Amino acid sequence: MALPVAARNGRFRFPKLNVVGSNPISRSNVSEATRRGIDLVTPDFNQPDFASLTISRMIAQASEVIAAAPEPVVLIGSSLGGFVAVQVAASEPSRVARVILLAPALDFSANRLRDLGDRGLDEWRRTDTLNVFHYGYGRMMPLRYSLYEDATRYDAFGAHLRQPMQIFQGTRDTAVDPDTVRRWAAARANVELHLLDDDHQLIASLETGAVKFLTIVADRQSAKAQARLDAAQGATHGGSSSSSGSDPLPAHA
Repeated sequence: MALPVAARNGRFRFPKLNVVGSNPISRSNVSEATRRGIDLVTPDFNQPDFASLTISRMIAQASEVIAAAPEPVVLIGSSLGGFVAVQVAASEPSRVARVILLAPALDFSANRLRDLGDRGLDEWRRTDTLNVFHYGYGRMMPLRYSLYEDATRYDAFGAHLRQPMQIFQGTRDTAVDPDTVRRWAAARANVELHLLDDDHQLIASLETGAVKFLTIVADRQSAKAQARLDAAQGATHGGSSSSSGSDPLPAHA
């Protein structure tokens, strides 16, 4: 039986989907995460350029990273990256072991983009330019209309995910509607929702505890892998062993 990286060599792989650097993990001390045995991989979805960004391109880039991982991964997505993470996890259930979403834009596709209104969409289509604030670069940047056309192909509410999931959502978020996240989580028994007194970036809630939180996940994945190994060895020698398939996390660490 293949073991997760955490159990085999003390490390666990965490691809993170974060489009514009708007969550605290992107600003956490990555070297500290490395010291604790967390292999945090962050695909750069701004490449080859931000203006031509599409959901399909991000899914392909994430899938490429996941395919290169030796074992199933824990997938982390924030904001628009959360929407992408849902699509990736649904399409690759055997390669994604767990999903963690931070302020996920679950209604990003047609419904969310329609907030621009008919005039806004017509102008975007005519000029092929929509200026949006890029949290990572700290300035307004243009997006092409192909993002809207491509986004209409995807629906987070219709996606079927089997993996255990944790969602961290700020109740004062003005970019992502907390009620939308509540409805999405309530319809799925495998989702553990944590509502925090925070805004979209979740800095106050997760900045100091992001690395510790990921360490908890890695430790639990490693423990479950070790239990499976013990069970396999016990069966080989006529013994028996069992482990729980449920391991809910604390509200935030």
